[in-house]
Amino acid sequence: MITRKLAPDVALLEDAETQIKLIVKKAYLQGLSKEKIKDKVKSFVERTIKQIKNKDIVDDARRSLLDLANRQINLLRRTLGTNGVAVAAGIALAVKGKITPVVMQKSGSVGVRALETFVDEPIGAGVPTQTYSKEYMKQVNKIMSQLARAQGIDPNDVERRNSLRNMAEMSARHQDHEQDLATFKSKGVRLVCCSTHVDCSDRCYPWQGRVYSLDGTSGTTEDGRQYVPLERATDIWYTTRRGKRYKNGLLGFNCRHKLYEYKPKMRIPVVTKEMQRKENEINRKQREYERNIRRYKEEALFAEDPRIKARARKKAIMLNKAYIDFSHSHGRAYYPDRVKLLLEDRR
Repeated sequence: MITRKLAPDVALLEDAETQIKLIVKKAYLQGLSKEKIKDKVKSFVERTIKQIKNKDIVDDARRSLLDLANRQINLLRRTLGTNGVAVAAGIALAVKGKITPVVMQKSGSVGVRALETFVDEPIGAGVPTQTYSKEYMKQVNKIMSQLARAQGIDPNDVERRNSLRNMAEMSARHQDHEQDLATFKSKGVRLVCCSTHVDCSDRCYPWQGRVYSLDGTSGTTEDGRQYVPLERATDIWYTTRRGKRYKNGLLGFNCRHKLYEYKPKMRIPVVTKEMQRKENEINRKQREYERNIRRYKEEALFAEDPRIKARARKKAIMLNKAYIDFSHSHGRAYYPDRVKLLLEDRR
């Protein structure tokens, strides 16, 4: 498990995503232009980039964060309208239950009429305010929920399935593995053994618990174990459509295995396929809890409707308790850092 302690870059980028979404939302509702919002984001991104310790991911992280901001800006302008000030006024009125059916402007864009207030500014194509306050806020909250759920994407993944967080974890683990190998070789270690864990991926399962050489040789240990060059297990490559190559074997894509110097007759735990499937399901459920807890916490940050905000906070608290109970009941550790927004420390 890559934690915030092991990989501060992962935490930094994860929280930068939340900050960027808040910057975009606030600047939009203040009526800033698209270019001025981008300038604010660029300034924040550059400050973030300077804090990244792993220089290998700097360029990709910058591209991903700027892309996230651009998608957020376009989402708000496309769905709520181009005039953020008018939208903010409409939201303020709707929260108080004061919006009545709308009067269309000559330009074809939409204004907001309240019992005693009329916002005479076009907001462009966006959420129709030809409804009463409850319906208007329902649509606004739906859009804010979309804003909260968005993630930074690995810019090397054309299919946009790999997240920025996952990319940073992959890089952190890769660096950790490379450091271990360098240490073994500097000490003259010739044979290593791969750890086993019951919730490993199908990709790593055939390779875990085996003995490998670091000098390219194959053979049999003095206690009868077969060994092959480590590269046979690790040098299995995956290439993205943009030409980025990742190792997709042992010690590749988010692999949590560790190598140890091999000692004759050392005990290596055996993991059956049935054990792996059972533990993988527990692992999957934990990650699901963690994603949903963070999602509801972010929804509470972005919601304009106080009722939605309170509901999201309550849901996050309930899910966090369920997450802890589930982990304890299955003999697993739970990870508070994976569900915490660093922004919570600043409120």
